[in-house]
Amino acid sequence: MRKRKGLRKVLGTILAAELIALPTLISSRTSYSPKTSPQRHQPQKYERSLDDYLNEERPLKISESYDVRDYESQIKEMIKRHEGIRYRSYRDSEGHRTIGIGFNLERKDARRRIEMMGYNFRDVFYGRQKLLKKDIEALFEEDFYGAEKVAKKFAGNSWGYLNYSRRAVLIDMAYNLGQEKLYGFKKLRKALQKQNYEKAAEEMVDSKWYRQVKGRAKELVRMMRYGK
Repeated sequence: MRKRKGLRKVLGTILAAELIALPTLISSRTSYSPKTSPQRHQPQKYERSLDDYLNEERPLKISESYDVRDYESQIKEMIKRHEGIRYRSYRDSEGHRTIGIGFNLERKDARRRIEMMGYNFRDVFYGRQKLLKKDIEALFEEDFYGAEKVAKKFAGNSWGYLNYSRRAVLIDMAYNLGQEKLYGFKKLRKALQKQNYEKAAEEMVDSKWYRQVKGRAKELVRMMRYGK
């Protein structure tokens, strides 16, 4: 009888100890240290760039880029697509002798620039001699930066308000038309100064140039109107 009472006492002591330790055991299993506890997923915030903010309604066809070289390369490719590349002279839509990437062989400085490259100007003019690709590119590079200067001067103070697509329009037109003819678009210039791009597009349509270059003009009008 005494043995049974002693056994019960021992078992009671063990059970009491386990009950006391149980909360601690449960707590240790369910708690996590700062190093191992799972982190809640934090959704990434969408950070808009300056270009996204300025052009959020209408994304540009000529992409907005902080790299000026990238911006220039896109405009150059557009002009090359519009002008085409010809190694021998041909007559353009107005009947002018042209070569390369829209280089007018009837302009005042044409002979000097062609002969500086070592060519016979008359042979080039009449299509008896081709230009090398590197020389075509050299002519284009010089004329591109000349067209950019003309476009900036034409736009005046409004240049700073134009996005890259609308700047590209003016550079393309300056390259195609030259300074004198571009300056004939007086109403276009006024519309740009007022930042009225719908009106600017209408003035481009209402011109001899629009009827002559057709597909090219339609693309540039769309870019002027919508900024892309």
